[in-house]
Amino acid sequence: MGHADEPLRPSANLTAWLREGSVAEAGRGAPRLAVVSGSGVRSVWKRFAAAVAEGRATALTDPADNARRADLAAVLARPEARAAGAVWLATGGTTGGARFCRHNGRTLGTAARGFAAAFPQVREHWSVLPAHHVGGLMPLLRAAACGGTAVAADYRAWLAGSFPAAPGPAASLSLVPTQLGRLMALPAADTFLRDFGMILVGGAALPSAMRAEALRRGLPLAPCYGMTETAAMVTVLPAADFLRGVEGCGPTLPHARVEVRGGGPLSVDSGALFEGYLDVHGFHPRPPGPWAAPDAARLSATGSLVVEGRLDRVINTGGKKVSADRVERVLSGMEGIGGVFVFGEPDADWGERVVAAVESGGGGVAQAWHAFARARLAPEERPKVWLALERLPRTSMGKVDLAALRAAVRKSFSLRNK
Repeated sequence: MGHADEPLRPSANLTAWLREGSVAEAGRGAPRLAVVSGSGVRSVWKRFAAAVAEGRATALTDPADNARRADLAAVLARPEARAAGAVWLATGGTTGGARFCRHNGRTLGTAARGFAAAFPQVREHWSVLPAHHVGGLMPLLRAAACGGTAVAADYRAWLAGSFPAAPGPAASLSLVPTQLGRLMALPAADTFLRDFGMILVGGAALPSAMRAEALRRGLPLAPCYGMTETAAMVTVLPAADFLRGVEGCGPTLPHARVEVRGGGPLSVDSGALFEGYLDVHGFHPRPPGPWAAPDAARLSATGSLVVEGRLDRVINTGGKKVSADRVERVLSGMEGIGGVFVFGEPDADWGERVVAAVESGGGGVAQAWHAFARARLAPEERPKVWLALERLPRTSMGKVDLAALRAAVRKSFSLRNK
């Protein structure tokens, strides 16, 4: 398999947990919580499978999220975190604060079986996504649902130009647009990528230029739509349809129903929906019925979901969600500024880049701002573009003039935070 990990066949216990929805925890005493973290995807997969097979409540956390480490730990210290059979997946959502979505074997199993029913030909599930992300966990569970295997691929080796043996048409690959763009820049990658049966691209909007170039090269992309709350994808555009030029993220999978109201907000109804949110204040159950997703969308003439944009102030950058409100709250603590406004700007590589416009009274971008952000924000939250302005432009209603700021980005002397 070259630099890729060997295929992992999910255990019978994990398969039973998905099928039955829960497993009674062995032993007596108070329910226990397993916090699973780490950079090795295969290792995280194995530890997750062992924890849920024992019936333990299980939380997946990002080992690199130093900015929110204490906040996440405080959330998981709550007694609700030990709910029997709970699977806690961290999400920033619209609040930007530390919170988790609660899933379980039933919700995750429903999503895994829905994919297997739609694409029975896929037996090998490759992933270059971190295992604490729902998109990086689901390849393992899809493999369990279909009786196949999961592969934690060596993405860094791929970027160095070292590719494993051809995966074949029964293999799928899960990644985000930023990762796809990196691979498409490598001359030797096209032949390797074309050998997959389908390349699932989600986590952020697929830039139109990247989509067009992938189509020109004949890459079997399968754009999809979903999020942590829906246990990953609820719609998938089959690769054959992508290669025919069909737009959007495809039709719904068998386990879900997606409705679009008047070309605007969309709602999702599914047995794979999360049960609620856990934050430092406690557990907040999801109201019964369809869930209102934070996106505007429309359905194409072929029934493919076409996402038009976010309904909230969430910036999708590199497959991760960043709350503009949270970043603003943090940066407002910088000394010597009159205000700050954070927004997302389209970026061909990252999907969107985080931009911070700072009312500095005429001074330039201060190096102290970079240090302030590095100490308090997660890597994806840190502004990649800083605008130092004498005053923030405002409309006649006193609101920040976003159009003026976007124009300023194109001609600004701002420094980029690499």
